[in-house]
Amino acid sequence: YKGVHRKAWVDNSLLFGDVAEVLAALTQARIMPALSKGAPLAMLHYRSHALRPMSDVDVVVRERDLARAEAIIAAASGWRR
Repeated sequence: YKGVHRKAWVDNSLLFGDVAEVLAALTQARIMPALSKGAPLAMLHYRSHALRPMSDVDVVVRERDLARAEAIIAAASGWRR
C-alpha cells in the first residue's frame, strides 16, 4: 500500500498545484470560486490528502460568471467543462 499511497500523494499534489493556479486566476478576475466534493474534503478532513485519490476537481462559480470563468480556466490550465 505504500506505493499506492505515494502515487496518490504525488498525483493529488500536482492536481492541487494546478487548482491553485486556476483559483488565483479566477480571483484576480474578481470571480469568487468555491471547491466542492472531494477536494475540500481531502484538504480539510483527511489526515493526508493521499487518502482520497482524485483525478478531477469541481470548481463552482456564480452562474453570471460562468462564461468568463470558463474562458479564464481554459486559458490558465487548458481544463474544460
